[in-house]
Amino acid sequence: MSEYRRFFSYIYAYERNQKTSNAGFAKIEMKGPMTTIELHLRGIVLSAPAACLYLFVRNGDTILGFPLGDVPFSSGNADRRFTLNQPELGESSYHVSDVAGILLSVGDNICFVSQWDEAPINWENFHIYQPEPEKEPVSEPPSTDHPLEEKVIQSAELAQPQRKSAVFADVPQPDTQDSWEETWQQLISSMPLLHPFSNENIRCVRVELKDLRLLPPSNWHLCNNSFLLHAFFTYRHLILGEIPSAKDHKWFIGIPGVRYRQEHVLASIFGFSDFLPDKGSSDTDTPFGYWVVPMTEAD
Repeated sequence: MSEYRRFFSYIYAYERNQKTSNAGFAKIEMKGPMTTIELHLRGIVLSAPAACLYLFVRNGDTILGFPLGDVPFSSGNADRRFTLNQPELGESSYHVSDVAGILLSVGDNICFVSQWDEAPINWENFHIYQPEPEKEPVSEPPSTDHPLEEKVIQSAELAQPQRKSAVFADVPQPDTQDSWEETWQQLISSMPLLHPFSNENIRCVRVELKDLRLLPPSNWHLCNNSFLLHAFFTYRHLILGEIPSAKDHKWFIGIPGVRYRQEHVLASIFGFSDFLPDKGSSDTDTPFGYWVVPMTEAD
């Protein structure tokens, strides 16, 4: 059976070779000879419209970079997937298993780094990998400034959510005179009422992505939330919930998932810092439940 590894690694911004703040994350999957690297970066300010992505390996104190290709940014964001179809890094003797992390650079300036090991790095020792010179001259020597062979790597921009008008085209718009509380009453009267949490006073309904159109427009931006979209297409549902109290009622949007430390950090990056465990989950350390965010009731 082929070895399979799947892990997340945070991407940090670097200024003058010093790590500063979190800029996003990478998801890495290794299965047999194929490796997929998926990048998600947010709120990036660059002096250029794109950065070059490198894999890097260690050779003693030297850090060798293998360029994979450009990562373009749109409005400061980037979502891109790279797929390597063989374990070797180009024509070198290095393999994907030797990779210690990835970095993005603009020119000679290293801007973002995701490190997969704990060893210290001196970026002054970073060099782009160059193959050994051919013993016999060749008519067209390979360029050392270009990405790995096209047959080895494929790059693609990740699919982006459709515009709201397309996503919700088949959903009738609620009466704009209705308050959210009136819309909520209509929902709980027409959908099965759920009590998934230990607090039985919390009432929920199970919805789909298109149903977010029923919310006040101030919540529609969640249709572009990568964390929410990933969870929806994994579990095929979301929830809308109500937490009643003596003074007022609070509503929330919940997306399904499993709570563990790394996922908690990712959820927080995308605005879902709170987690409610499902009362039926038997795993107390990494329970299944819902990442939740308060709903904005204003239009």
